[in-house]
Amino acid sequence: MNETVTIVAHRGYSGKFPENTLIAYQAAYAHGARWMECDIQLSKDMRPIVHHDENLIRMAGVDIDIRKIKAKELQAYSAYHPEKFGTEYIGNPFCQLKELSIWLKNHADAKMFVEIKQHSLESFGIQTTMKAVYQAIKKVRNQCIIISFDPYVVDYARAKYELANGWVIPEWSDKIKQRAMRMQPNFLFTSKKIMPENPQEWWQAPKGKAWHWANYNVDKVDEMPQWIEKGLKFIETNEIADILKHQNIEAYQHG
Repeated sequence: MNETVTIVAHRGYSGKFPENTLIAYQAAYAHGARWMECDIQLSKDMRPIVHHDENLIRMAGVDIDIRKIKAKELQAYSAYHPEKFGTEYIGNPFCQLKELSIWLKNHADAKMFVEIKQHSLESFGIQTTMKAVYQAIKKVRNQCIIISFDPYVVDYARAKYELANGWVIPEWSDKIKQRAMRMQPNFLFTSKKIMPENPQEWWQAPKGKAWHWANYNVDKVDEMPQWIEKGLKFIETNEIADILKHQNIEAYQHG
């Protein structure tokens, strides 16, 4: 088995804890993960919140657009994912990116893929959103990789802030391939549903350049070996503890 595979904790240990909250990242780290992923939306007062959806309904059970509420007002709600966990995590707070950055600073061997969500980009624009994100992560910038479905965000993160970056591709097509060749990101993320099974079909970076392929999400133990044997270096999972335990894989820190 390839010893250099990196298993990435998708939204922290999201299979057992409310996703994108501090306890999910603490648990992922405790179970051996050193690479993780988070999602970012902006609040009304343009504070980066670690949250996937534009609405709080799934995580807090309240129909509120996160972009129309101030960060301080979020303290009134629990990030407990009621549909998945019932009332077990009532009282668990939402996490701001600045709080996650403090945690990262205290765990210098950890890396974080920071995904900027489209909803906030559409509301606040790339420059405003990236400025807010950068202010939150600047003290741990070397531990963070900015990723997005929006290729312009990837380009801007590299050009303006010289940040490591990755593009989450929306489809597998020649058009997207050509865009990736022009962008030359550090990482290319893709769903396992659209990634060809034959690794010879995976796009190679331009001559003299390199990128890492990453796919999402592999949660079943018996699915993991096929991707590892194909040579995939980064694999996201919601079930970080089970995958690391049963596959006897340690999260490997590249570079």
